[in-house]
Amino acid sequence: MSTVDPSLPRPGRVVLSVVLFVLDLVAGAVTGWAWTVDWSPHEVVARSVATLGGQGLLMVLFIASGFALPRRWLNAAFTRLLGWAVPGLLVLAVASGIAVGRAQLPAGASGQRPAVFGPTVLLMSAVGAVLLGTAVAVHFGGRRRAVVEKEIMRAGTHTVGQVTDTYQTGSVNDVPRWRVVVRFVDSAGTTRWVTKRIITWEPPRTGQRVQVYYDPTRPDARRLIFVRYE
Repeated sequence: MSTVDPSLPRPGRVVLSVVLFVLDLVAGAVTGWAWTVDWSPHEVVARSVATLGGQGLLMVLFIASGFALPRRWLNAAFTRLLGWAVPGLLVLAVASGIAVGRAQLPAGASGQRPAVFGPTVLLMSAVGAVLLGTAVAVHFGGRRRAVVEKEIMRAGTHTVGQVTDTYQTGSVNDVPRWRVVVRFVDSAGTTRWVTKRIITWEPPRTGQRVQVYYDPTRPDARRLIFVRYE
């Protein structure tokens, strides 16, 4: 018995996931630094520990931070956002570590110090920026889609459809991704099939009846067809 909904995200778990991810970014920076620093021969052991330790922590903390997230947060919109934003931040963290390492390199025979922002740093920074930009676009695209869905469900046509096929196509942040085919009959009597891709732990079953909402003026527009599986 509890007076608090046990499925709600607990603050402690949220804090833990944030701390783990911040440590993951630090591990990424350490990894980039260890790849770049000009170690002397007697520092081989230190370099090996820094490189392997950084890379190991990078992977372990990445996995741990995903598991630490509240399960209720692992919905389609949030996992799509994480799928772009997290790699972008990690790439930028590694690039920052490489930049710090290059700043510590000694001057060459000509007396010139290596450029801090070399081709590798610039390329990785560009990749990280593109991934973060995509995350922002995905986020706002999802919000616009939610507005359209609300309007279709309010003013569009509603009918009952049936799931004809469901199978897993992969996963996003360890949450299964599914391809779901739904059959429905529009207001003109035409039988149509629409394919939807969803990210969920509990996919609809083949044969399950679902609620379908669509724009009656454009019943063939897939992006204007919305399916509720409850």
